Amino acid sequence: MTTGAGDGGDTFLLSGERVAKDCLRIEACGHLDELVAALGVARAAAQPPAVQRELMALQRALFVVGAELSTTPGGRRRLQRRVDARMVRALEARRRALAAQRPPPRGFVLPGASLAEAYLHFARAVARRCECRVVALARRNEMTNPHLLAWLNRLSYVLWLLARPVRPSSRPMEKKRASGQRLGKSAS
Repeated sequence: MTTGAGDGGDTFLLSGERVAKDCLRIEACGHLDELVAALGVARAAAQPPAVQRELMALQRALFVVGAELSTTPGGRRRLQRRVDARMVRALEARRRALAAQRPPPRGFVLPGASLAEAYLHFARAVARRCECRVVALARRNEMTNPHLLAWLNRLSYVLWLLARPVRPSSRPMEKKRASGQRLGKSAS
């Protein structure tokens, strides 16, 4: 749908304020939108139905994040739901459970062993970029919910953990050798 209202480079926040499309808040919302889309692509490529369900749940949680990001601090009291300590605890519990099921890799992980794994790593990178923009908002006191920052911080690690079992075989990159040989080789 297009209304033409944004043709001059402005848009409206969920809370009703008109802002420039290149403001930091809109940039953060754009990265969040990209993250939701990247998770959708990862979900479409993921094989285990449990991973698909988990990614859909994360996409839905990101709508809560998005509503909060697209609302100024003064308008947040009107939101039906905000990122809270309960959401952070749930994601942290999931992070701990995933980490306990998977031993840490012996070296660097080179994304791309499978399409689903690569998409999950791409989504993880987008999550980090989004988190950086939200940190910038917080430093300007334009985003005051510490739970939102904590939740985004845990999200990228959960995505990294979810990518690991999708790999058909775990072939982490070895650390660079002291002799200056190849950057890494596949461990067998």
